[in-house]
Amino acid sequence: MYIKNYILLNRLKLYNLYRFIVFALTFISSISILNAQNPNFNQSYNVRQLTNPAFIGMGMYDAQRASRIATNIQARWLSLDRRLTTNAIEGDIIANENTSWGINLYSTDLFAGTTGNSSYNHFSAGLNYCYSIKLSNGGIQLALNGQYSNFNFGVENFLWEDQINPTMTGFELPTNEPLAKLSVNAIHFSIGALYSQPKYFIGAALYNINQPNISFYNESNQRIESRVVLQAGLNLGNSRFNIIPSINAYLQGGLVSISEDINFRKGNIYYGFGLKQNSMGNQIAHSVMGNFGYRKGNWFLNYSNNTNLSLRVANNPMIHEIGITYLLPSRFSSVHSVKLPLE
Repeated sequence: MYIKNYILLNRLKLYNLYRFIVFALTFISSISILNAQNPNFNQSYNVRQLTNPAFIGMGMYDAQRASRIATNIQARWLSLDRRLTTNAIEGDIIANENTSWGINLYSTDLFAGTTGNSSYNHFSAGLNYCYSIKLSNGGIQLALNGQYSNFNFGVENFLWEDQINPTMTGFELPTNEPLAKLSVNAIHFSIGALYSQPKYFIGAALYNINQPNISFYNESNQRIESRVVLQAGLNLGNSRFNIIPSINAYLQGGLVSISEDINFRKGNIYYGFGLKQNSMGNQIAHSVMGNFGYRKGNWFLNYSNNTNLSLRVANNPMIHEIGITYLLPSRFSSVHSVKLPLE
């Protein structure tokens, strides 16, 4: 009898293991990868002007209102030839009880770390204005953002075909395309709004309202499509320990990116994890995120990792991010305060 029960128990264990493997393979096989990953920062609340212009002026140093200087470095596809790095730095200053100003710089380098190719570069600089309205138990932030962008391509990244002269039967050599770096400038505007109370916040932003044209030769209408950003979060806990679940959604053209996070703040230690889904058309990619941060005095340092779950790539790409923030306590009292996942 003992041997019979032992055999049945092991068969049950094997059957449960088989069910788990089938479930896992079914889940993994349902995931497909996008042609390119979402360029938005995983640590959304660190570089706030690029998440929602209405977030500026919301910095806190312990229980005191504070201006912020923050920088973020993102690196992806490190195992591939065309590795991509993204850098951002921003600063906001609290001008008075209701007004805050901010400036942000942002750059992207597609061929970072490679030789023999000019990079694809995108540089952007923006100015931000935010006005706060105090309510009985919370407040509203309204913001405007103006952005200048420059896009560059090296000509060796293109294959130039010979030109055809319509008045002749042959080819015209060499090509008439300019053998220089291709460059185009753009001006775009954005708006943002945020409603917050001590226990929750909800915000929305609309980027690229004017949808500038960035085609190099003005021969086509290649416009930067408007991007809608939505976010919301809760603050659960007390002054010593906070649990902050939040959600961020990005919609631009056919791209939809949704991330759900849960962050924890205990004293000067911050940590959290989340899930992200990027979809475009019938392609969907899932990834998992984790982050850890620590504040020492006025300084806050944080690291984030995003791992793609798709098996369609050879080297399961990871996105690494490092953020540094410096807090400047302000003499102006807080119009309203809300706990955010990052300082």
